[in-house]
Amino acid sequence: MNICDSIGLPLHHRKFYYKWLGDGYGQFGEEWDPSQPTRLGIYFNYPWNRGRKTIFRNGTSFPIPQDDKWHEMVKVDKLRGEANNPTHVVALATNNITKRIVMSEWLRDRFRNEGSNCTTSIKDITDKATGKIVAPKSLRQALNRPDSILWKEAIRKELNALDELGVLSHHHKMKDIRAQGIATSAVPMQLLYDVKYHPDRSLDKYKVREVVQGHKGYMRRGEHFFNTFSASPSCRTTRLLQAITIGTGLHRHAWDICTAYLWADVKDRERIPIRYPKDLRKYDDETGEELYAILKKNCYGMPQADRRYTQLRNKFIDEEFNKGGWKCSKSRQDPCLFIFTSPSGSKSYVIIHTDDCDGHGEKLDDLKYIAKCFDTRFKIKICNPQFMLGVQRDITTVDKVTYMNLTQPDFITTTYNTFKEHCPTKDIHTPFPPGMVLHGLLEEHNEETSKALISRGYQSVAGSILWAARNCYPEVSVAANMICRLMSKPTELAWKCAMHTLKYLYGQSHRGIQFRSDGNKTPICYYDASNKADPSDGKSQFGYVIFMFNGPIVWASKKHKHVGLSSTHDEYMALSQASRDIEWIRQILIEIGYPMPSKTPTPTLGDNDNATLYAREDLITPGNKFIIQEYHYAKECVERGITCPRRVDTTHNISDILTKSVARPIITRLRPMLTGHGGILPPVPLPPED
Repeated sequence: MNICDSIGLPLHHRKFYYKWLGDGYGQFGEEWDPSQPTRLGIYFNYPWNRGRKTIFRNGTSFPIPQDDKWHEMVKVDKLRGEANNPTHVVALATNNITKRIVMSEWLRDRFRNEGSNCTTSIKDITDKATGKIVAPKSLRQALNRPDSILWKEAIRKELNALDELGVLSHHHKMKDIRAQGIATSAVPMQLLYDVKYHPDRSLDKYKVREVVQGHKGYMRRGEHFFNTFSASPSCRTTRLLQAITIGTGLHRHAWDICTAYLWADVKDRERIPIRYPKDLRKYDDETGEELYAILKKNCYGMPQADRRYTQLRNKFIDEEFNKGGWKCSKSRQDPCLFIFTSPSGSKSYVIIHTDDCDGHGEKLDDLKYIAKCFDTRFKIKICNPQFMLGVQRDITTVDKVTYMNLTQPDFITTTYNTFKEHCPTKDIHTPFPPGMVLHGLLEEHNEETSKALISRGYQSVAGSILWAARNCYPEVSVAANMICRLMSKPTELAWKCAMHTLKYLYGQSHRGIQFRSDGNKTPICYYDASNKADPSDGKSQFGYVIFMFNGPIVWASKKHKHVGLSSTHDEYMALSQASRDIEWIRQILIEIGYPMPSKTPTPTLGDNDNATLYAREDLITPGNKFIIQEYHYAKECVERGITCPRRVDTTHNISDILTKSVARPIITRLRPMLTGHGGILPPVPLPPED
């Protein structure tokens, strides 16, 4: 603290100074270079932790924070401070309301009759753990809060949207509905309230949805609905587009389709009676009989809602962008990715996450034209492409090299704050306790303990860790896989492991993954498998990662479906699994027209020579004659020129940390390369001589 005093740092900037230095600053730290002994600093403990402190030698020097990174951290800190101040958020949002949306007549009376005297304070509506505004549970709560004007505006906006699009036909008696031939049981609606935040923790909007209660208690297959399937986009496709955007200099443009589901019609057989939300029910003035609505169009909450909307949206895209010189096709490898070709021949790519459209293209004008066409057919809102589905995507350029960093700071911070009291107080430097193999035989199962841990939030934190591992933090993939193994029967040890991983993620939330424009322009794959099997079933963990533009596009850490009888067997099965995703990424690159030499196989690097040999040669031995046929897909990919298995030294096999829980030195050595933060990937080894 004396150091911070001498530098003149304010109290609220001192933890940022520690983060600016880095958790491995100085001698023997992550960034320490023995070839530069004059580097300032010394490795030291976290100053705000309980326990042992670091004693500095006389003459130890610390730098004064003054570079662009420091100024950006201070700026972000200021914005986050404002975003985490509910009073500031409410005041700012209230001042931003500049127009009044006309209310439905039946809602105007409800607002007039409800008491508008505020019975709560900002403090009462703020979550103590996360510092965020807590959404109300009912209309009465929404109208008796200091931010009630914002909720009224959100409710007006939602209900007017339903009326403008003709989703409901209002105020029918049940006998009149039956007279129209609608025989299904009535399904209630409800209002859902939410406060949306950006990944940088700044307020996005107050949001209200009027939804159909489409669960099994009210809607039944064959009566209220039939088919429900609709495609969902893949995280890997999104990452691939980010990498290509950085590597080839594409433009970004993003937009949101407003009230997306409401634009689609329902089939005649799907018209059903709707019971109004509890706080908004209407009754006949003469008879007192309850009045219902008839569902005429698609609505949120219906099991088939996404299917109907997706059918409408895809039909529009196909008809609108295959005329006037435009061409558009839907990807076979990811049906939520659309490939546009303008009359001039320039390419654009739009991946659609239900209503969030993430566009990347050679010409920004093309993307704007595509968005304008969407706005003509639907109503859209232009969004900041820096944020998409909770992922923050920051682009910077240093020395003519362009970088993109993908992080989830708000998601991780919010999750951590929710479970903070259960997390370790010390700093955590490994994604999972080193050497730990979490399985059901480690502790005797206790039903009461499992129920208590589920109530405490085990399944919630497990899902959060899994979501982080799938998006921006591949090094926690082993942890996520093991924690999810005990999802239905958690133990105290599993809970402690989950808190370990969550504390690690909180410490790494600013890092994520990175792509760079001077990285590898074609895919490179690393694969590995552990020979330490799960004692409960004898199956081992395997992992692989595929890089482009120096960052991870596809990664996996899973347990084998079959028992491996040797390390070679485990690694050969891992090679087969990796080959499937190599095939996928090559196919989608060809599909979008990416300039990739189709006859050049993808380098596939592993550290087991026999597994490489089995894939390259028709060698049958007592050690491999029993391998199940499906795993020989690895050999087929070699023969077809898809993959080229090569040897990489075990110490340089980046996928090693996707197969087991390793100690801090290995994490420190391999994590920078796995996440794209460790400089250019090492040169690819030459293929074996024929």
